[in-house]
Amino acid sequence: MGYPYLGVNWLPTPRWSIALMIPWPTISYAVSDRWLVQLAVGPGGSSWVQRDGDFESTQSLSSWNMTVGAGYRCYEKLWL
Repeated sequence: MGYPYLGVNWLPTPRWSIALMIPWPTISYAVSDRWLVQLAVGPGGSSWVQRDGDFESTQSLSSWNMTVGAGYRCYEKLWL
């Protein structure tokens, strides 16, 4: 199962990236050429239900999760 999404990616400067993807908006800032920090918001509240040996996923947007992350450029376009 997938989510449909729509959005734009705005790059106001070489260090800032603002991804206005619905439902996953993200703001990224490149601290240096090797380090990146991100602030993101995403929907939460999914659950798994087992019925007659099959698993079923139910999605409910009952909560939103805010995450902060960091990335390190290992080699060219390879990030960790």
